[in-house]
Amino acid sequence: MFILSTHAPLVNIILKAVSSASKVLVRDFGEVGFLQSSEKGLGSFVAKTDKRAESAIYRVLKEHFPRHNFLMEEAGRIEASPGLESWLIVDPLDGSSNFFRGIPHFAISVAVQEAGELVAAVVYDPLKNEVFWAHKGMGAFLNRTRLRLNSPKLSCQPMFSMNLRRDQDSELKALRRIEAKVRSFGVTSLALAYVAAGRFDGVLEWNPNPWDVAAGMLLVKEAGGQVSHKAPFEKKNAFMAGSIPGYILLSQALRTV
Repeated sequence: MFILSTHAPLVNIILKAVSSASKVLVRDFGEVGFLQSSEKGLGSFVAKTDKRAESAIYRVLKEHFPRHNFLMEEAGRIEASPGLESWLIVDPLDGSSNFFRGIPHFAISVAVQEAGELVAAVVYDPLKNEVFWAHKGMGAFLNRTRLRLNSPKLSCQPMFSMNLRRDQDSELKALRRIEAKVRSFGVTSLALAYVAAGRFDGVLEWNPNPWDVAAGMLLVKEAGGQVSHKAPFEKKNAFMAGSIPGYILLSQALRTV
């Protein structure tokens, strides 16, 4: 994993923490396929991996940000300074179900929020060695390449990421009517990173946790996309993001639901 210039010291610190956790994930993922264990035993192994990765991130970030509060998938809320609106939002293993089954698609997600505003983010795919990062006002990047969603229209058949559920027939039908492709890879942070990189045109999720979307939200915004917690139909806790043309198309399609 590379280190950025001194223009993004906050992101450099996150990368240091993420690098430490990635070693845990890559090592343990290499062992998943060789474990002769029951489903319960394998689940316990993955849960321990998740916690070890989170602890690795916490140790590094706590050293550099001793007064910041933490919101983490495993440990929950750790408030070092109650009342201080400085948060580190951490998902050490987004895509644990994929990890459990030996599917090589998962990520580490870390975001920094100050006074209610996201200011820095990293989503790291340790197997592909892809670092998606963003800093408020600096833009979004994939490794050292700037990500820009500046096309006024979609260049090909639209493709959206969506967490599929049993009660989503109407949403899927709406997307089929506009001849959109739908993918569900089980890693929300990477789905949002892929939007920022132009690989997906949009993301539709329900009931996402803050650690699922925080880093990805900043990536999409800094790349020039749009994010909203209010989808244009009556569904609680709906979350949408996309390039501008992708977001508009997704919104229009879902108004018919």
